[in-house]
Amino acid sequence: MGLFLLLIISPILSLPFILLKIKERSKAAAFLFALFLGTIAYCTIPYQDLFRHLMHYEAISKMGNISNISAFDFEMNGISVYIYWIFSHLSIPFDYIRLITITIGYYLLFLIFYEKVQTSKIQYSNIEYFVRFLILTLFFDLFYTIAGVRYGIALCLYLYGIFQAFERNSIIKCILFLAFASLYHSSFLYFSIISFIIYKANISKKKAVFYTIIAFICMTLFFKYFGYILGARADWYLNRTSGSTAYSSMTFYGMIGFFIPKLCVVPFAILLLKYFSTNSKWMKMGMVWLILSFISFNNAVFFYRIWCVFMALGIYMFIDYEILYGKDNRKSHRLLASSVLFALSSFIPMNSVITKSNYNQLLLPYPIILEHSYNSTEILKKYPSAGIFVNSDN
Repeated sequence: MGLFLLLIISPILSLPFILLKIKERSKAAAFLFALFLGTIAYCTIPYQDLFRHLMHYEAISKMGNISNISAFDFEMNGISVYIYWIFSHLSIPFDYIRLITITIGYYLLFLIFYEKVQTSKIQYSNIEYFVRFLILTLFFDLFYTIAGVRYGIALCLYLYGIFQAFERNSIIKCILFLAFASLYHSSFLYFSIISFIIYKANISKKKAVFYTIIAFICMTLFFKYFGYILGARADWYLNRTSGSTAYSSMTFYGMIGFFIPKLCVVPFAILLLKYFSTNSKWMKMGMVWLILSFISFNNAVFFYRIWCVFMALGIYMFIDYEILYGKDNRKSHRLLASSVLFALSSFIPMNSVITKSNYNQLLLPYPIILEHSYNSTEILKKYPSAGIFVNSDN
């Protein structure tokens, strides 16, 4: 209760005390930390695709009846369009959605981590537990999750669904969470089906290389000759109207900014390929997403999103590695260094967003923080390039 009151008084001042309690394995403190991340999301100025969602939110707020939401809108943006209608007609600002989704999404990932550690036969000291917690947290791509709105929360729901199947043997709950993830972002309907098909195939490492090469060629041909099947999404995914999907359209510095954070996740791939065991369900699923990453490498959007799932799986694969081969603090420290580098490199392309966001309010009491919310008019005055992707589809 004391920590919660301190968070209300000042989120940033409460952070050191929250982290100290997390080190002592407090789940309540972890939830407060998730709320702190949600507060960062709340204070972040909507930009690019996030700005498009704000514009969409403002448009839906003007709809008199929920039935005015078209089937096409639902197909393109999922269940979020109904959430937007409900929140806007309750006069709840768009920023609250980011506060809620980031808090819930991160906390779901933490719950998976917490249960795996607590039920493991490995005895971790508090500092060892905290190091692994930091790996989980620093590899949580906060800004991408904020910007994606739908994809980020869908990813967390997907992983929590897998957790229900892997750790709790609850297929029904697994299906429910996967269905909810698919309602948030339709790509997870396909991802869920494909990932479990490959998972059940029990492909060996040697066969995985062969099938990955064949699948990569097939995917390349699909993008080239049959991309129109994606319908309205083809323009975004296949670079017909947006330059962001093509590596060739990136500047040299843009290419570096794109790949450096991805390279920080390579240690997870090396760990998986070197110590892969079919006795680990998380390693098997990690191999699935590593294969999907290589298959999708010819499309920046697909690769980025799939690589994010593989990255999120990393800490769970590592805990399974330690269960199988014994506690390995040397590797955990290397992964921690990689996670720190990932977090720092992820800040680089977000420099303009960070400087224009209201992070100074994190020092203030929570009621004052929640008094301010962003609107499109204010944003365009302060950050004209925020709406550069306003006509794009996520």
